[in-house]
Amino acid sequence: MGTLANTGTQITAAFKQQFHDTFEIACQQKQSVLESLVTSRGQIQGASFTINDMGSVEMSQRKFADRFSATNFEVPEAGTRLAIMEDYDLFVPIEPRDLPKLSASPDSAYMQLMVAAANRAKDKLIYRQLFADIQRRNETEIQPDGKGSSIASGVGGYTMQSFGKDSAGGVLGQTILASGQIIPGTANAAGALGILDKATLIKLRALFMRNFADDEEIYVTYNDAMLQTILADTTLTSADYMAVQMLQSGNVAGKWLGLNWVNYQGLGYVDNKGADSATLPSDGGFKAAVFTKSALHFGTGENYQTDVQTRADLRNIKQLSANMSFGAGRANEKKVAALCFRGQ
Repeated sequence: MGTLANTGTQITAAFKQQFHDTFEIACQQKQSVLESLVTSRGQIQGASFTINDMGSVEMSQRKFADRFSATNFEVPEAGTRLAIMEDYDLFVPIEPRDLPKLSASPDSAYMQLMVAAANRAKDKLIYRQLFADIQRRNETEIQPDGKGSSIASGVGGYTMQSFGKDSAGGVLGQTILASGQIIPGTANAAGALGILDKATLIKLRALFMRNFADDEEIYVTYNDAMLQTILADTTLTSADYMAVQMLQSGNVAGKWLGLNWVNYQGLGYVDNKGADSATLPSDGGFKAAVFTKSALHFGTGENYQTDVQTRADLRNIKQLSANMSFGAGRANEKKVAALCFRGQ
């Protein structure tokens, strides 16, 4: 017969253990923050979709001597851009024999992870396509003149339209460095990329006015590095209202300086001259996307098709799968800008 001390030990060992019946999902971006800020083309049937653009026309003064002269036509430049659909998928395995050992079913948690991954994929595509080259052809070049003349060889084909350049290849200067320079302009040949300041933001706002692109909402993406810079800048938070709102909540989201601020942590890296970089250079920083809603078109082919299958070739494990197809293309270079800055 055991002692009283041994009996107490046995009773303690028999206590019931409470198992966790849910999963704590890792911190991550769960919702798409950019999809609602661009133009939706809805459901896309096919491997690509087109985006039509058109230039401007100007009136000319008709002088008295021109009353019976020949008519002068003003034909606006018109182009067609081609956005290619991209396919995405995700597969997650679940071992059926492990399910009875768990008090929590991972199925719903896995589904949440897959939806979050799909939303992040959308944002990555939108951010990338705001600056990426897009195929474009000039439609005015391939219109017949009514005289039966043949079209020159090579005319009417798609060519790559680069960010920051117009249809003729001229540089628009849509990249702004935090040091206040616009590319092209005075090169930031030496030293690190500048820290974001009020003068740079004013220059950014003026850029959209100069391009006549401020007749719709302008969105600026920011990350934690820009947040630290803005909150630490007494010039940007000097106004009473802004100081209270920003410093009290620690959040710069909302609209101020005529810009709508959207938190997006997926900003790319650039060097001290604003060129893209795979890693964060010691003298470089980040590239924030600044754009209007009509600047980019987004289309969905297959919108998050999910399925649960049994894989007989893999010991009958359960497989959760998700498939998506979507594409995006820039519609107007003058409605997109790159704001390059260095964190503190």
